Amino acid sequence: MSKKKLKYRKIFAKLDYLVLEKEECEMLLEDYSEAFHTDFKDELEFIQIKQNSEVDVPIPHTTDDDRVESSKNSISSKTLNALYKKIAIKVHPDVSKLDNAEELFIKAKEAQRNEDWVTLITLAKELNVEIPDFTDEEIEQINEYMAKVELDIAMTQNNNVWFWSTASDEQKEHFRKLFQMTQGIDPAEFEEFLEKKKT
Repeated sequence: MSKKKLKYRKIFAKLDYLVLEKEECEMLLEDYSEAFHTDFKDELEFIQIKQNSEVDVPIPHTTDDDRVESSKNSISSKTLNALYKKIAIKVHPDVSKLDNAEELFIKAKEAQRNEDWVTLITLAKELNVEIPDFTDEEIEQINEYMAKVELDIAMTQNNNVWFWSTASDEQKEHFRKLFQMTQGIDPAEFEEFLEKKKT
């Protein structure tokens, strides 16, 4: 195996891992958010009443649009088009025998239109399509994109919702007190609020 091929394999293995890690984080964050809002229902309701407005606990999230936008312009149109053509030949519904050929073709076409090289590379790897050589500048931009994804993952895992769902019982007890304090919840007022709710 040539040095270049080995380098590409390492880059794409890391890219695959990061894309999967990010997807998992987004799914977990959704579950964790639901759990957080259930566990802190009384606190959030109390804050809402005190502020007389909607409670908006910011939860970091990343949409597909964010992912596409952040991966744009990393790969030249020439490379993107070459990759898309190779994929399209393999999955075109008129010639492909794959069960999901039309779905893959539409996905590839949309990725090419949006300059979403991450999806195109992922599809190419899944379909055993040869990936064209990248320039050194493109490799550098791919590495920069992966660094951004790593940062997104770290930021997702560094918020109240994530901490609450992954903390030990002892940490949770401390965190609840800290959350109430930082949100300006007076303990006596909150206890009174809870007593009224029971009646």
